[in-house]
Amino acid sequence: MSDALFDFDSPDELQPAPAPQRDIPIKDHQVQQIREGLDAAGIIGLEERQNTIQRYISRQVPSLSDLHAHEAHAIIQRLKQLQSATPTKTGSAWDQREEDTWIDKL
Repeated sequence: MSDALFDFDSPDELQPAPAPQRDIPIKDHQVQQIREGLDAAGIIGLEERQNTIQRYISRQVPSLSDLHAHEAHAIIQRLKQLQSATPTKTGSAWDQREEDTWIDKL
């Protein structure tokens, strides 16, 4: 009878552990999706973009290429939620004006 609990020379121990999935670098299509999502959400400025991304993943990153694939996925999902929460503007430019005109004051 073999007691596998104390079999120190088992082939399972000799194989290296699989690499963690969390360290996979960001892919090119994810960078493009993040950029498009930021544009669609109206987040234009470089500093505003960086602050948004850092707020979403809770760590500082100097550029998009420093993100991991799982972080990029989370950012893309958050940006999609942000876009769906933002109401789309409908109507004419007249309907969308922010200030009262002389006609409104009549």
